[in-house]
Amino acid sequence: MLGPAKKGREDRAVIIDMRVYTYVPAQFAGFVKAYAETGHAVVAQHLGYMSGVFISCSGVANRTLQLFAYEDNDHRDECRRGLRADPAWLDFIREAASAISMQENTIIRPTGISPITTIRELRDLALNPAMDDRLFQLRSRQFYPGKASSFLTVAGGSELRLRAKAGEQVLAQFAADTGSGDRTFTFTAFCNAAERDRVNQALKVNAGMAPVLEGLYPSLAAEACDLWLPLACSPLR
Repeated sequence: MLGPAKKGREDRAVIIDMRVYTYVPAQFAGFVKAYAETGHAVVAQHLGYMSGVFISCSGVANRTLQLFAYEDNDHRDECRRGLRADPAWLDFIREAASAISMQENTIIRPTGISPITTIRELRDLALNPAMDDRLFQLRSRQFYPGKASSFLTVAGGSELRLRAKAGEQVLAQFAADTGSGDRTFTFTAFCNAAERDRVNQALKVNAGMAPVLEGLYPSLAAEACDLWLPLACSPLR
């Protein structure tokens, strides 16, 4: 649900609070169960629109990814103040905090070539029955200083179109607004792992993708690609 501040104004460009938590391995399953049964309901009452909550199925294990959409930083601050004042949340986090070993949160914004830029579009996507039970992919890229903005124009748009044509469901693209600059995040989905393999193979032999990547790599300092599965309580599944 949309947090208490500025209800009804869902067509503005949003900011996303992307939160990644890593857990003590022995406590991970217990935390996920408690969050699904108790924590998620409390969070949904206070924070901005939660578009998804996922668990990792590649890369670093025992992680969750949470995506919250807000109208702006003031909206985010107001929502988080309300959450911190809720006794139900304080009770939950008091019991669950020991399971968390590391937390990273980054404020990200949709780029000019992102298919999704507003809370309404995120909500409509989550209501689309064709999106149920997908395998989600988050591709993060660290560009050399000053290089991200030049890619997020014609070349970046060409890459997204080629990926979509091959069958990759391109949902949104973001640029970091906090933390290390010159970072981008592309959020996509597949029906399943076999479909992801098929799409990746098709992209390898696509003559149009090669020049796009050749133009990208000299600007790129690092790249990571992680896979995530939605929890049952995730709006985006």
